[in-house]
Amino acid sequence: MLLKIYGMYSSESKIIALSWFCKDFKVVDLNDFETLYPPGSVERNSFWKIGNFFGLMGTFLEREYLPNQLVVEFCPDDVKSFWKKVKLIVIQMRKECQDPTLWGWGASKFTSPTPGK
Repeated sequence: MLLKIYGMYSSESKIIALSWFCKDFKVVDLNDFETLYPPGSVERNSFWKIGNFFGLMGTFLEREYLPNQLVVEFCPDDVKSFWKKVKLIVIQMRKECQDPTLWGWGASKFTSPTPGK
């Protein structure tokens, strides 16, 4: 399973998406996101590709399929920088979609001072 996850993480499309996100994603709020990245745009698809990957990782952590420390070592800064940039937008998306579980994988698993706590 770990090799498959690594294959997803290191895939060309994921690397391109993460590179775009780190370099060019500068959204202030959900309205800004909707204006800059309309449905079907490459950027919006990249945003969801990254978030869904980390969501999958969070699910594995929640179900204890993977040890927390292994995941933190696997992608230590990517998820922290992603969550830091999208936290407000995700909170707004949860309200707008009336889905409090949207990406509810607990970013704290990745961003807490003590991994997994």
